[in-house]
Amino acid sequence: MFKRDKFTKNINDILLMRFSGQIGIGLMFFIILVGFGCTTMAPYFAVKQISSKIQVDTDELVQTYIKNIGDYQVFINNLSRNFDFTCSEKEQTQLSRIAYSNYLIRKISLTPYGQNTCSSYSEQTHTHDINSTKISNYGENMSLWLSSKIDSLQRIFEVHWKGDKGELIVSLEPIVEEILRNKYCDDCVLTSVSMNEEEENFSWQGDIKLYSKEPIYYVSLPNGLRLSSYIKPEIIDKTAQELRMPLFLLGCSIAAFLILLRRSLIRRRLSLHALVQRGITKREFIPYYQPIVNVKTNELYGCEVLARWKKKGAGLISPMEFIPYVEKKRPNYSYY
Repeated sequence: MFKRDKFTKNINDILLMRFSGQIGIGLMFFIILVGFGCTTMAPYFAVKQISSKIQVDTDELVQTYIKNIGDYQVFINNLSRNFDFTCSEKEQTQLSRIAYSNYLIRKISLTPYGQNTCSSYSEQTHTHDINSTKISNYGENMSLWLSSKIDSLQRIFEVHWKGDKGELIVSLEPIVEEILRNKYCDDCVLTSVSMNEEEENFSWQGDIKLYSKEPIYYVSLPNGLRLSSYIKPEIIDKTAQELRMPLFLLGCSIAAFLILLRRSLIRRRLSLHALVQRGITKREFIPYYQPIVNVKTNELYGCEVLARWKKKGAGLISPMEFIPYVEKKRPNYSYY
């Protein structure tokens, strides 16, 4: 066991002393290799970076949406109390004022039973150009619909309410979907809306084949709805390219740090052994002669030889720094 340890230490010393240049080149290649290895993780970090941005933007928009609209049932029940369902000129003005004051409301339509519909926004629409899908029922007198014009990317939520005097329809702005869709580049984000307990998507903003297979982020809305965001692979690739150089430098820094840490730990254990061995080889240990004098006759009758280590670039090293170690490891050294 002792011979094997001695042999291993001698090999380490030889490698350190004679092949330090080659070892340095090898370590440099290792650092570069680790750096390139870290660049392979660029797509992963790109997804994380983009999803983090989308999460912050989505949460902010959703909180604004909840603050202004909140629960559909409570919102439209409170709204219905403002009308007598007469479609009078006063009520028409009231519809326009309410829609104007809440920017999340696109239009309010009021239809008294047996009368024509009045609206906060006068427009000529053709019902055959509109696709509508019922998403959910909220009790007996309320339902949620999703409507859009044919070939339009905008999907409008409509809350339908029925009371004793008539019907009320509130069309909501697709502000969350619209801002996310063009937030980072044109048509980068696809947004789908579905019920939390169902996998069927009620709203797509484009061709799903052009976007990621899995949602990059999703959030639950009030009223049992779920908003999922998908991203185009092109923006992931672009972000990954931007991250490759920082990841390469990070990988190189980590590899260099680990090498220095390992070498410092090894040096603590082997450096003194290697330095003493090299000092012996390079004849850095020199004798200092201390005279021995007979105090009675004042004659020199001998001398004591003391070892001193004169290390290049460090001057004389105190014997207390190496004599105890050398005496302890004496069988490993060959003296001349």
